[in-house]
Amino acid sequence: VSDRVSVEKSYRRTLSTMVRPDSPARRSRSTHRSASRCTSSPTRIRSWMSTSYVSSTDTVYVANSSDGSVKLFQGPDLKVAGSIDLGDDADNVRVNDVSQQVVVGYGDGALAILDAVSHAKIATIPLKAHPESFRIEATGRRIYVNVPRAHEIAVVDQGARKQIAAWPTGELTANFP
Repeated sequence: VSDRVSVEKSYRRTLSTMVRPDSPARRSRSTHRSASRCTSSPTRIRSWMSTSYVSSTDTVYVANSSDGSVKLFQGPDLKVAGSIDLGDDADNVRVNDVSQQVVVGYGDGALAILDAVSHAKIATIPLKAHPESFRIEATGRRIYVNVPRAHEIAVVDQGARKQIAAWPTGELTANFP
C-alpha cells in the first residue's frame, strides 16, 4: 500500500488520494467503481497528502499539507470525527499497529505521534528537516525516516521518542517519488 492509498478490509474498499488533490475517492473492491467522496462532509480539505486506516477504531486519518492538519473520518459513511492541528505541511501517515499509534510527518522536521484511541497528539519527535517518507519496523520499535534535505535516513526509537542514528545518503536530495 502506498502513501496515497489505504485499505479498509471490513468495508472492502480502498481510499485513494490520487483522484484529485482535494478529494480522495472511496473505491469498492467488489464493484471497482467510485462509491462516494469525502468532500460531501462539512470538512473540505484542499491538499490531501496521505491516508491511513485504523481498524480497531474504524478511523481514517488524512494528512492535509495546505493547513498542516490531520482530519479524522469514521464509520462506513466516513463521518467527520475530528481534526488535529500539527501546524504546517502534514504529510505521510502511518499506523503502528503494535502501539496503536498513528505517526505523521510534518513541518520543517518532525514526526507527530497520535494516540489511535483518544485521537490526541501525544508526542513530537524532532528531525533535522522535513520527512518525505518513512516506514515503521514490524516490531513497532523503530521508524526509518527519509530526510532528503538533511541527506540522511533518520533512525527513530519510537518508545524513547528520539532519533538514535542517521544513515547518510550523500548528496541525494530527490530520493522520493
